Amino acid sequence: MTRDIWPPDQFAWLDATFTHSPVGEYLREGMPAGLRAPGPRGESCLVHNTGTLIVVDDGTDTHVLYDTKPLEERATKNLYERICDTTRSLTATMGLSDSLTLDWRSLNDEQFEQLCYDILYAHAMFDSSTIRKLGSSRSRDGGRDIEIMEAARSAGNKGRKWIFQCKLTQSNSLGATKVQDIGDMVDLHAAEGFGVMTSALIDATLYDKIDGICDRRSIRTLNFSVLELNRVLVRNPTVRKRYFPDS
Repeated sequence: MTRDIWPPDQFAWLDATFTHSPVGEYLREGMPAGLRAPGPRGESCLVHNTGTLIVVDDGTDTHVLYDTKPLEERATKNLYERICDTTRSLTATMGLSDSLTLDWRSLNDEQFEQLCYDILYAHAMFDSSTIRKLGSSRSRDGGRDIEIMEAARSAGNKGRKWIFQCKLTQSNSLGATKVQDIGDMVDLHAAEGFGVMTSALIDATLYDKIDGICDRRSIRTLNFSVLELNRVLVRNPTVRKRYFPDS
């Protein structure tokens, strides 16, 4: 009885995009079992510290990925947000509620400011390496400013500078009289973006005040009322658990 020999397929042998090579199978079959390299003992993944080389063992074969590139910060944040969205979808599919009831009264001023800092730090729109706090929590009208640069959309371009003011309040809404000197603030820091982050609803009078001042200066706005903060914290359980461990 003669043994059929698989004809060599040079195209598959030379083209690295093919994961199955008939030539490779043919050579392995003709090799004594004692000389064959042992297969991986379990699934594993090794990544070089430069991010340019990855070795993956799937339990059967070893795959070498070369000339890879680590994700940039913006892409990493976007990936994290997609993972959080997927988690929410799975939660809903399982019939579990993703609604939140957070006790904002459990936070003090410093904790709320740090919460705002962490939210902006993780936001895909901004460059995390540029974030910094300005002033103290009891300065001016009782809020601390956070400065951060918008992530550049292309190499060589500089992102906008943003100023956010943090406002922890026991009131149900935050009105225009509670946020003062907006114009002086953005002028002092040469800001191109401004926003308020508060544990309450933002009153229409404050929205009108912010829009009026910023529109005259062609400054963009991004505000986080308690509704937006809740939505962000639903999507970011790591930050939420840090400040609301029972949520």
